[in-house]
Amino acid sequence: MITLPLSWVHTNMPPEAHVGGHGTSEYLMVADFVDAVLNDKTPAIDVYFGLDMTLPGICAHESAENGSVPVEVPDFRPA
Repeated sequence: MITLPLSWVHTNMPPEAHVGGHGTSEYLMVADFVDAVLNDKTPAIDVYFGLDMTLPGICAHESAENGSVPVEVPDFRPA
């Protein structure tokens, strides 16, 4: 066993990053989004990656609600 230095206080972050209520997560997400818009680039988590993380859970729930029948996880990327 080791002790991990875990804290909700993140170092090297500006003071305004600590006012949102969820540590710094929303500050970092908004900063990434603004950076992507201003610099015309794809954010680290784009809509497709977001769907990759979300759809399996939704499809698993649908499967469980219907007696565990297999449910295909759709891929919304352009063909």
